[in-house]
Amino acid sequence: MRAVARAHGLPTDDPRVLADGSNVVVHLAPAPVVAKAAASSRAVRDAGAFLARELAVASAVRAAGLPAVAPSDAVPASVHLHDGVAVTFWEHVPRGPAELPAPDRLGAMLADLHAALRASGLALPRLAPLDDIPRFAARDGPTAADERARIGDAYGRIVAALPAAAAGEQPLHGDAHPGNLLPTAGRGWIWCDFEDTCSGPVHWDVAALRRSPRLDGAAAVRAYARASGRDDVGDEALAPWVALRELHVAVWLNLYAERGAPSPAASRAPSTNDSSLP
Repeated sequence: MRAVARAHGLPTDDPRVLADGSNVVVHLAPAPVVAKAAASSRAVRDAGAFLARELAVASAVRAAGLPAVAPSDAVPASVHLHDGVAVTFWEHVPRGPAELPAPDRLGAMLADLHAALRASGLALPRLAPLDDIPRFAARDGPTAADERARIGDAYGRIVAALPAAAAGEQPLHGDAHPGNLLPTAGRGWIWCDFEDTCSGPVHWDVAALRRSPRLDGAAAVRAYARASGRDDVGDEALAPWVALRELHVAVWLNLYAERGAPSPAASRAPSTNDSSLP
């Protein structure tokens, strides 16, 4: 990460780690630049492809006028590879008041984000983050075999019962829980961490809002339904997606443990642009 930063003339004398989980996120102080390098994500995915999609989607969201962290303009907005590690660079966002918006506001923000993503015309792979689950279950690694088998079996049962792809599917944030909103000074709350962006039913994103322990998820989903005009995001429709979310979180908690990294939910600094959980 530091070698890539130096190659582009960025300071590396006072780096400040903001998060260490699926990615290592570092503020390259004193520059207003954040470097994001693939870490645990390399165990189950082509991190470069995910980070490239994140750059494209974040740029499209900003172009649509929605609040989102932007790629840094100090470095070319692309994935930089060094010794097999994928690195991207982002604007550093100073911290603002940390109190979350009300659930009604959060639901409306997600509806606005979905509208902008629908209009973006971006072509994204369908539900790409879900591939992490069977890859984790099938790999050899420090996690106990029975835990990997439990996750793999549960995934197979849930996916087998899901409806087929529908015409109403669209580009998604991919990980739209409140931990991926940043409190900023002067800009309010803005979206970040589009690494898991993909296409699919909105239920994948809405389930992240519904299962969050940080707010009244039911109220946020009701607000989303009102703002989006959808009547198909009740708890029954969301149930399999919430279950998949729980499996996805279990995969990443195991990957963090394998690498000896703390859960980002516990270690995340206030102004990072990394999620609390993938």
